[in-house]
Amino acid sequence: VLLLQETNINPISFAAMMNKAHRYGWQAVHVPPTSKARGGVAVLVRPPLAIVELQRFESEQGKFLLVECHGLQEAILLGSLYRHSSDAQFHVPQTLCHILATRGGAQWVVGMDANDDMVNGAAAGQLQHIGGICHGFACHNTSTVPIDATWSSVNTSGLHFEIDGPGDHSIAQTN
Repeated sequence: VLLLQETNINPISFAAMMNKAHRYGWQAVHVPPTSKARGGVAVLVRPPLAIVELQRFESEQGKFLLVECHGLQEAILLGSLYRHSSDAQFHVPQTLCHILATRGGAQWVVGMDANDDMVNGAAAGQLQHIGGICHGFACHNTSTVPIDATWSSVNTSGLHFEIDGPGDHSIAQTN
């Protein structure tokens, strides 16, 4: 499972990328960046998993994508969220948290670039309020606090790594 943020892939380039991804067995759902090239989020899975899009949210302040993943013992919700720092009221993560909280106890995993402190910030508080547990952090190269994270409703003790990324963010890897 890959939960991507700030893809910055326009719809035409995404079609070409998906052609190659399909040849390697990946299924993907993508929300492209806005006209100002902000964000872009995607969820990718490989067999035996399959995903169905449930909801997407798009604005200049950010976006998220929520899919239902099948192929495990039970379905699980997977999400990817990007919040631009102009979202001063934290509307984007608040909207996603409201949806997750009203899904009748469904288990979920969300990867996010919230541009906010993932330990003590507003977005972290919103996720903790709905029972979210942070499983891994990552940072922007110029950040003093982790602004990217993997959160879930599942209390696991898997391995968590922060690895160097090819761009201006490190990568939060959770196993």
